[in-house]
Amino acid sequence: MTQFSVGRRLVRTFFAALVLGGAAPLMADSVAVAADFAAPADYPLVKDKFGVYNSGVVPVAHYRRDAPLLDEVRPESLRIDLAWGTPWAGWAAPPVAGTAADPQYHFGEMDEIAALLSAHDVRPQWSYCYVPDPLQKRPGRYRDVPTDLPAWGHVLGVFARRYRASRPPLSHEIYNEPDNGDFFHGTEADYLEMYRQGARGIRAADPDAAIGGPALAFSDDWVDPFLDFVTRQRLPLDYFSFHFYPGVPYREPDIAGVLTSLRDRLDRHPELAATAMHLDEYNSYPIDYPPGGRQDRFGLASALLHDYRYFLSQPYLTEVNWAQFMDTGGGNWSGMVSRDGHRKAVFNAYSLYARMPVDRRRVSITGPDGVEGLASTDGHRASLALWNRSGQDRMLSVVLAHLPFARGRFQVFRIDAAHASWGDDPAQERLSPVEAHADVPTHDLAWSGPLPNEGVVFLEANDETGLSELTPNPVATVVRVLHYSPDRTKACYADFDRRTWIARLGMAQEQQGTAAVGVVAAGLPPALTVSTEMGGPLRRIDGDSLLGLRMDYEADGAYVKGILFHGPCQGGADLYAPRRPSPMPWGTHRPPERVVRVPDLARFQIAPADFAPRHWSGRVQITFLMRNAGPHARAKISLSR
Repeated sequence: MTQFSVGRRLVRTFFAALVLGGAAPLMADSVAVAADFAAPADYPLVKDKFGVYNSGVVPVAHYRRDAPLLDEVRPESLRIDLAWGTPWAGWAAPPVAGTAADPQYHFGEMDEIAALLSAHDVRPQWSYCYVPDPLQKRPGRYRDVPTDLPAWGHVLGVFARRYRASRPPLSHEIYNEPDNGDFFHGTEADYLEMYRQGARGIRAADPDAAIGGPALAFSDDWVDPFLDFVTRQRLPLDYFSFHFYPGVPYREPDIAGVLTSLRDRLDRHPELAATAMHLDEYNSYPIDYPPGGRQDRFGLASALLHDYRYFLSQPYLTEVNWAQFMDTGGGNWSGMVSRDGHRKAVFNAYSLYARMPVDRRRVSITGPDGVEGLASTDGHRASLALWNRSGQDRMLSVVLAHLPFARGRFQVFRIDAAHASWGDDPAQERLSPVEAHADVPTHDLAWSGPLPNEGVVFLEANDETGLSELTPNPVATVVRVLHYSPDRTKACYADFDRRTWIARLGMAQEQQGTAAVGVVAAGLPPALTVSTEMGGPLRRIDGDSLLGLRMDYEADGAYVKGILFHGPCQGGADLYAPRRPSPMPWGTHRPPERVVRVPDLARFQIAPADFAPRHWSGRVQITFLMRNAGPHARAKISLSR
């Protein structure tokens, strides 16, 4: 039985039978949940933090078939290890053939995948592995060091040039798991030279390219030599990439320990403060993915949401790619989508997260441990996801307080053995509401019902307008998104969503710290409208405090002029201090040439051409900045035409 109430009105929905995994009727300890949709909370439920990964085994035909599913989960990126030179790759024709002196390229299938992803606004990430046929010592030696390292760099440059104009912008990763003997038979020194040649080849072909590596499997000992090498050689490293599956032999036993170790080692290199961190292969379950294994069943849905909640609290970790999006077959059936195109329970969990608004709200849970949740709203939709990892079934009593609209539609979704889990019941693949109530008053909205162990229940109310802050808002062409973490131990956060053109900045519990994120943009409109919403108290802590927006202009191939916009917001304090130092990690790398105080950051306009230097290329770097603004200061800055 579930129970739904609005004030004194009560609606009950009875199920003829509730059978959970063949168990007896549910008897569970009670858990009380209160979601307050008027109480902002850190960290926002950003969407660009999460992507997916595919092995090079997946054939192009599966991309054609499953591309529409991308719209249900809207991943930021899809990383593909390209499996060049292997006998098991999914390519009909090898992308790189010929000889080292005269390489021949078959771009067709990679072009098609890139176009499919672009059509669904998903950023491709090529992981350049393994060694293509022309650079192998002899046929089949795809794991050996390339015979001609300059030629390796040239090949990567050819592909970077090929996809230079891709939108969303494509990312380039140099090799996959070089520390794993299953994929590379060279030494660390061999890989470092491969990275050097590859990074220089890519950068020469595309100065805007996002370049990353080393995509480590599990070898802590490779980290410091790699970071020392790229800084000493002054090589581009736009993102540091690594993988984690529970049980792999890192020195630290869990993902929290691995992240802390890698974070701290990156922080030893201040020159890498603008290097992002990508966990670009991850799964909640250890590597053991047989056909019909537990990864196909509903328990992985709650595991994904549990891990997403943790990753949101690690702001220095800028991207996480789930392994995998599509089943590869063979010994690996870890996909969110089955080899024959069915949605698994974990896919449906990702779909629920994708539909949740970004701005987070407070959730209070009272009762036995193990039930967790996330809540968010954008003023038109309010969502609450709850999952149970207690080891026992629970009975929930839920209150949704202070919903931002007076009337609306209320619906309930489930993922468990009987709902939205193809691996448990092939007839229950699709995510569909198990309860729906139209045009109900939202004051004192309450719901109660069972939540089985490892199950998910999702409550959603919306104002039935169809409006959503997740709707794409293409303000200008996004060339790159820039991240900056001068101290990764700080809890403050910054995010820019390239689809919606909304930046979110927050201090979390920090008194002092820097939250900064940027976007390289071209094709700006004649006027930009800037809207700022504050989500917490804003305080001037010291002379370095700031909330503002900066624009750096490119002319003659370099950034030559920076303009800083600041001011009060909705009658609050203007944090800017005229004599404060203002270093920049990108753009001109100088204090601004001009400072503009606007009457109210809540809403103002910028005409980019009015501030442009001579010979302006039309390109700018826009940086959203919050610094030393006090605990729980939050700002949402939206740009529009």
